Amino acid sequence: METQSKTAIFRKAAAAAGMAAAVLVGTLFPEADKMKETPAAAPKNSSAAVYSSRVAYFDRMTSRKAGLDEYQMPVAVTSLKTEAVTASAETTVQTSATVTTASDSATVPTADSFSVTVPKDTVTAADVRPAKLGLTYTRNTRYEFFTVNDIRTGKKVTLNAHELVCRMVYSEIGASWGEEAIKAQAVAAYTNLRFNDAIGAIPTVGMIANYPDKIEKCVSAVEGQCVLYNGSIINAVYFASGAGYTADCYNVCGISYPYLKPVVSAYDSEDPNYGIVTRFSAAQIKSKLEAKLGFKLSGDLKNWFSIGAVHGGKYVKTLVIDGGKARMSGEAARWLFGLKSSAFEITYANGVFSFKTYGYGHGVGMPQWGAKLYADHGYTYDQILRHYYLNTEVKVSEPSIKAMKRGNMSTAELEKEIKASSVAQADKYGSNPANDIVVDQQAVKDAEKAAADKAAAEKAAAEKAAADKAAENDTDTEKDEQPSGNVSDDKDTNADQSAENQAADNNTQGE
Repeated sequence: METQSKTAIFRKAAAAAGMAAAVLVGTLFPEADKMKETPAAAPKNSSAAVYSSRVAYFDRMTSRKAGLDEYQMPVAVTSLKTEAVTASAETTVQTSATVTTASDSATVPTADSFSVTVPKDTVTAADVRPAKLGLTYTRNTRYEFFTVNDIRTGKKVTLNAHELVCRMVYSEIGASWGEEAIKAQAVAAYTNLRFNDAIGAIPTVGMIANYPDKIEKCVSAVEGQCVLYNGSIINAVYFASGAGYTADCYNVCGISYPYLKPVVSAYDSEDPNYGIVTRFSAAQIKSKLEAKLGFKLSGDLKNWFSIGAVHGGKYVKTLVIDGGKARMSGEAARWLFGLKSSAFEITYANGVFSFKTYGYGHGVGMPQWGAKLYADHGYTYDQILRHYYLNTEVKVSEPSIKAMKRGNMSTAELEKEIKASSVAQADKYGSNPANDIVVDQQAVKDAEKAAADKAAAEKAAAEKAAADKAAENDTDTEKDEQPSGNVSDDKDTNADQSAENQAADNNTQGE
């Protein structure tokens, strides 16, 4: 029997058993009936169409988190393949393959060292410290099947939730962290599968099979549990690590969730992603910006960057380019320059711009390193989840009927469903409904006209100076020529005088 047929038979058998299990769950856990299968309705500040597009954008932008191996990094990187940039005591320099040549640098003006001013943020961040729940109820999720886009293979994979969550958790954070952090990740991963499935999205995730027993033990300990807000399954987004606070979802993607608001992330300074320095030569900055924005930067390096506003403590909300010719969000700058986070500071010295970033990722929801560090400081998984997802609860969910029906689908039916679904891309920067990058064409034209007028005035002044100099030289030449005629006259006069004197002498001698 072909493997594909075996898989289909297994799914159908599991789904049939799952339907019976669903009835049993409703009997054993009456409160599960109160839980809503679908996410909460669109927020009041957004139309249904805009809400749907923004949810899809946010999921597309944030669905993929880095694997744990990507977190173990030097705390400074640079894009200069020249002599190593001197690092402060807190940093280590790592070079990349980008080359900066002398000719590149020669096209860029120089400036004294400076720091770009960061405006103060009056963020109000919650610091919820919920009591331990001591949950022990779980349920079997092997009868529920979800489809994901495997980032490692690029293929659509349909697996039962238990196996899928085990693979996702192992890919996301590995097995070395404490059990409470792993449990928190497992509940968030399952919750996110349920949320995406309810809105018809296929998330792109990392998966690693052959996970150790520790992963399965932690997943089994919280199996079937979800994070809920007012009885609805939440959009349990997560990211690598924070910047001392988490960010308001609205400031990142333009959609507001009441449970995705700024919260204190107390132990972020212990995270290896906190304070990474990425360096670019001025020529590289000039090249990147001009290629993206389509206009030439001015000669004033101090004018290239200014931070218009921040949010969530350190996250850049608006980055102003070249005195207002363009504006972009911190997230857009993050993708453009390949930064770990949109929480950054900018300094300049010795021909090099340095971006110091705090945290890793978009900053919304639960930071994985934050969960790890809270677990290290004694928090349980349910406390961690309810700390980062505001005013939520953690409960055993009712089974997903939709996911169980998927187990009875044929391969053709599955393929049809996949084609009809929106597939969330992994961390691909694309169009943003919040207009992440805006070029002020009028400001560009005004600047170009001012530069042209200045150049014309300088040219006219130079031409006038040259003409004045030429006129001065002509006058000097005339003056130089005049004395030579006088000398000749003097000689004639002297000769006449000598002749007269000689004649006088001769007369005297004759007398």
